[in-house]
Amino acid sequence: MWNEEYEMVSERFSGELESNSSLCIRQLGNMNGILDKANKILSSILDSSPDVIVFALDCDYRYLSFNAKHKETMQAIWGKEIAIGMNMLDVIGNHADGIKAKANFDRALRGESFSLTEEYGDEAISRLFWQNFWSPFFSQTGEIMGLTCFVLNITDRKRLEMDLSREKVLLETTLTSVGDGVISTDNMGNIVFLNKVGETLTGWTQEDARGKPIEEVFVIVNEYTREKNENIVEKVLASGRIEELANHTLLISKDGSERPIEDSAAPIIQENGEIAGVVLVFRDFSEKKQKQEEIEFLSYHDQLTGLYNRRFYEEELIRLDIEKSLPMAIVMGDVNGLKLVNDSFGHVMGDQLLKKVAEVLKKSCRSCDIIARLGGDEFVIILPNTDDSGAEKIIKRIKELESLALDPLSAHVPCG
Repeated sequence: MWNEEYEMVSERFSGELESNSSLCIRQLGNMNGILDKANKILSSILDSSPDVIVFALDCDYRYLSFNAKHKETMQAIWGKEIAIGMNMLDVIGNHADGIKAKANFDRALRGESFSLTEEYGDEAISRLFWQNFWSPFFSQTGEIMGLTCFVLNITDRKRLEMDLSREKVLLETTLTSVGDGVISTDNMGNIVFLNKVGETLTGWTQEDARGKPIEEVFVIVNEYTREKNENIVEKVLASGRIEELANHTLLISKDGSERPIEDSAAPIIQENGEIAGVVLVFRDFSEKKQKQEEIEFLSYHDQLTGLYNRRFYEEELIRLDIEKSLPMAIVMGDVNGLKLVNDSFGHVMGDQLLKKVAEVLKKSCRSCDIIARLGGDEFVIILPNTDDSGAEKIIKRIKELESLALDPLSAHVPCG
């Protein structure tokens, strides 16, 4: 009886055990299938990326895994074919790069996760820039089993950054060495760059000026009205065109000194057409202005006496031909005896006589009167807002001063 019951229980238990074992085997097979599929998907993703490198090493720097891009790159930069189980340090042909790589391996194998931007490669073939992300990986018991490295090839980006840096240095060197002041601003009108000449003219250093609004550093007013000039940078930002500074502009530096300047401003336009900022170029106009004033003075003045010349007289006669200048009188005179002085004492004495006559006329007239030497011994005076009696008073004053300043026996100046 007992034997029969035992056999029945044993048969049922064996059947359940066999059924459970089959189920476990099927489940394990399914899990392996899922893991295998996941691994294939991950490998496919990593191998299909054109720029991503992934590899894993054990604690002796031997390859456990790598993607196709890593294999291709090692062949390209070191000329060697890699395989699972190879020591990566044996593949790296550059001694300095090997030392650098081992230091990174050891750092990760000590349990540290970190990121570095580094340069690797055979100098005879190619030096490339990499962004490396290093991490250790652990066993279930927490023991470090090796390292993984996720790498991005950033060579193109790095070379572009280097090219841009070189261009920036070249541009700044050029702008620093030019003889004009240069200021560049962003699209808000705040200063980005100020060269050495600009520092001298404005009184600001680049360090102090950077980030400040242009109108705080570049203070300009009209030479005659003293009114503040229009902000030329704002004008360029609004119009998108090259603008020139108005005439008669004074730059007031940080210490309060003033100097005439001339300048122009141009927009900095990006490829998409947007204005990124403005470049302002300006120069000290003092010497040029002085020369222009000298030229203008000579073009309107008699070189000998300093009085106005015929050209200025004729232009002023037209300008004053307006109602508010009336009544207007014109007094003309010549120097009697000039020829006698020239013949007797020479032209040097004759020139001295003309200068004395000029002084007499200037002392006799008002500041608003126009005194001109027409040529030779001829002089003319324009008296705006003067009637006949007023003109007579001035003629009388000329005769009085003439008697004191000139030798009556050699010369006098009849006027009418």
